[in-house]
Formats: sequence, C-alpha cells, structure tokens
Amino acid sequence: MERSITSSANDPDRPRLVASTDYEAAEADMGPMDPENPIAIARIFITALHGPEGPLVDVLRAVVTPESLPAWGDFRDAAEALEGCGMTSRVSPSDDPAVVYAKYVTDHDGVTYQVQGGDMVLMVRAVATLVHRPEHGGWLIHGVGMPLQPEEVPH
Repeated sequence: MERSITSSANDPDRPRLVASTDYEAAEADMGPMDPENPIAIARIFITALHGPEGPLVDVLRAVVTPESLPAWGDFRDAAEALEGCGMTSRVSPSDDPAVVYAKYVTDHDGVTYQVQGGDMVLMVRAVATLVHRPEHGGWLIHGVGMPLQPEEVPH
C-alpha cells in the first residue's frame, strides 16, 4: 500500500509524495558518489554531521570551502540545525553553472519518498550552497541555511 503525506493522495492528477521501498532507485537517482557530483558532497556532509560520537570533523573539513572553514567551528551548530533532516536527490541550479543548491528537508521516520504526478513544492529546512572548485578536487559546500547568491561564493 502506498503511503502519501499529502492531502492529494486520492487525486492522481496532483503531485504527491509517496513512500517508496525502492532504495536502489533512490540511490541511482543521486548519481555517483564522487567529488564531481554535488549531491554526493551534500550527502557526505549531512551524514558526517551526525556521526556516532558527534560531527566527523575531518570529513566535514574536506567537503567545505577553505574560506568558510573558520565559520563552521566544530560543526556542532550545523549538526543541531540539521538534526532530523534528510535530503532531496537532486540539486537546483543557480544562474552560475559553478554554483548549485542542495535541499535538506525534514526526515519522515527514515522513509524514502518519491514525488509522483508532477513537480511539487517541498518544505525545505535548509539549503546547502555548493561551488565547483576543481583546484580543491570538485564540489564543496560554502554555506548551509539560506541559499547564497553566486557572487557571494568564492570561485
């Protein structure tokens, strides 16, 4: 049985989130887990924030811009802000191809959902602004919170 978290569950023409047990499809939708895939970096970031004994600081330092590193501190504030979050499987573009946005959304008991029936607006808790920095190995996170404009992000 499909479990929907929207009121449009009985209207097949309206977009809705439907619980999915197809984790392999969700993983495939994210693409390869490498530094040239911004969604992979956003996923590493949120996973490393919630290590078994707190933030995995060495991992987190490797996926943020050098310019933003002092602002992160020990990453505990970011971990607290993103507690109970999951993420979408795709990034959103900006006007600059070197800057994209990954969305962190409230996690619904660890259930994977798929959007069916068209586009849907999700309630986003925070946005990671990522910048492509080939000289540093690929995509890096510059900030999490409100999306930053490309001109605010060091390239």
